[in-house]
Amino acid sequence: MVKDNYKPPTVHVPDEAAEVAGLAVAWGSCNTFAVFASSHDKTHPIDIRKKCPNFTSQVTIMRQDTLLFDPLLRKLINESCSIFVTSPQLSKQTMIDSSQFSNLLKLSRKYRSVLRECIENIQEDTSRNISDEENQRFSNCIALLYNLEFIWHLTEVLYIDAIPDDVALPHISNWIRFHFPESERNARNILQTIKSGGSTIDQTVEFLNEGVENIFADYWDTVIGLVIQGNVDLSRILLQLHSQADTEAFTTLDKILRTMPVYKVYGELSLSEFIMQWKLWQGNAGKKLSSGLYEKYPQLTFILQLISGNISQCLEKLKLHCGKWYQAMAAVLLYKEPAVKFHELSYHAHQFIKHYGGNSSLNLCDATVLALFENDLNSAVKKFQMASDGGWLATHLTHLLTLCGKIESDDSQSSEDLERGDHLQLHVKFILEYGTLLMCHKSLWQVGLCYLDQCSHEGRARQHVLLSRISPRTDAKTMKIIQAASSRGLNDVATGLCRVQGMKCMRRNQLGKALEWAFRSQDSAFASHLADQFLQSYVKKGSFDSNDFLDNLGSCMLICDRLTFLGKYCEFRRLYSADKLKEAATCLNDLITSKIAPKYFWLTLLTDALPLLQNESEEPLFDTQQTANLTFCLNELSSLSEWDLSNVTPPRAAIERQISIIRLALAKNMAKALCTQMIANPGF
Repeated sequence: MVKDNYKPPTVHVPDEAAEVAGLAVAWGSCNTFAVFASSHDKTHPIDIRKKCPNFTSQVTIMRQDTLLFDPLLRKLINESCSIFVTSPQLSKQTMIDSSQFSNLLKLSRKYRSVLRECIENIQEDTSRNISDEENQRFSNCIALLYNLEFIWHLTEVLYIDAIPDDVALPHISNWIRFHFPESERNARNILQTIKSGGSTIDQTVEFLNEGVENIFADYWDTVIGLVIQGNVDLSRILLQLHSQADTEAFTTLDKILRTMPVYKVYGELSLSEFIMQWKLWQGNAGKKLSSGLYEKYPQLTFILQLISGNISQCLEKLKLHCGKWYQAMAAVLLYKEPAVKFHELSYHAHQFIKHYGGNSSLNLCDATVLALFENDLNSAVKKFQMASDGGWLATHLTHLLTLCGKIESDDSQSSEDLERGDHLQLHVKFILEYGTLLMCHKSLWQVGLCYLDQCSHEGRARQHVLLSRISPRTDAKTMKIIQAASSRGLNDVATGLCRVQGMKCMRRNQLGKALEWAFRSQDSAFASHLADQFLQSYVKKGSFDSNDFLDNLGSCMLICDRLTFLGKYCEFRRLYSADKLKEAATCLNDLITSKIAPKYFWLTLLTDALPLLQNESEEPLFDTQQTANLTFCLNELSSLSEWDLSNVTPPRAAIERQISIIRLALAKNMAKALCTQMIANPGF
């Protein structure tokens, strides 16, 4: 357990250069930071390499240590997130009505049931054969979950559940019984063992000639433990099994325990009537103790001293049965001040802490219990933050207390916060920190988003930053991030992620996939660049690498002119392959006259026109106007400089020969087109 005055240990960084020069720190992503050797003396710099001849550059990555990321606690994270998302959310304008406290109590119990279920699941796993290392890991998780539920339960009974007449002891007694069930468990084991040994209790006791108290070594500890917790009915059953149960001492004590008044909220007695009846009953118990009847029975004497309120006589022995100060406090108050008020708990808590070593002996859990008894929620919340749960308790319990109106946002702000202009409510700060921590985890970032969704502008700003920092390893995870960003209106995050993925694909020469990401990002500049990559690759190789993808561009090709040209050129190739030569010629003419074709691709277009110009059909595929367009393009191509043709693979001489062949074909096609036009129009 962690002490309340706990100081974090010093972490040694094994870096020889850092020991000479000193350390520098740089924040990384989320909850990580890097430390490295660096000299801070700017006036007289230290020659690190000279003093450290074996110096090597070293960066040590540090991260917050939390059990929250252990896979054993994954159920806790997911289930508590579901409860949190469905719970009422606070705003500055709306507050929860007091009539809804019963619903908040149900909500609190849901959280506790998740904690308890996680503990049971881990305990089931520990029943199988595991290594010592795994066993230690399981034990750490169980200890953490138990402490969380222990503190949550006390907070629930003191601040969330209704305390009628401000009488807190019944709630505290139930809390003690629930979390320290050893006496009740031992009692039931004893009864079960006896039941299995005979058909009736009388036969069983007769069978056990030595007496139950001699057969079971923990008999008296169990009886006293039950009385300490106020479980008098079960303690009476065990006392009746004693070998001397029919003696006057035992029968008298049984009658005293049987007639002990019990305060019931909705009972027939008022609080004042109960106190009067209690004093009469306790006075009668004191008389029986002073009668000398119990001198031969030290265990019964201790029980009578406790229930008669003679605490000074039994306090030291009580400590043997109560390992914690709050167990002893609950036992003493149960028999000395059963109607103790909530505001009086602080005084009694400090009195019993003195008997258990003082404040210096308190661990973090004990100190938190004390803060709750003192009704100092601000101090308790600070201790919630010190748990090694990554902020789970502080986030969920503080949110619930705020819903109940137990924590006011103005009261939780320090003067330093106000000077910085930090006006966030306390529970919102915890939600932001917890959601940020979860988003730093590779598989819990979606859960973190759900928490940040509840934090208005601050949460949205963090979502914008943190979603951009997630490094997806697969396309499926990338799409999840994009969908999460788009659904929250963070379109620039989705666009930026698509660009990053597209660039990665382009570096791997996966131009088809890169173009898909460009479509998703609607980035016209990137799409134009990729279209150029496709066209330049075609100029060099004479074919496309992603024919199926390019043949089905559809409306996506309208993102930019270059992509439109690429789509129309693929359409030309489909028409030509399907022997639709006339349509192919028209499409090619449109590509040339549209002025969207890059100059380095003009030669390819004219080369593609060559078989169409040389077609031996009776009617030419290009009319006079189309042929003139091709000729104009050819003339402009001939006038281009070497720099303009730098992307064209063939050397200049080869280009000139190709231009000459195309020019000859254009001349022949023009003559053929003119003849065809004159025949069709004799008056031309």
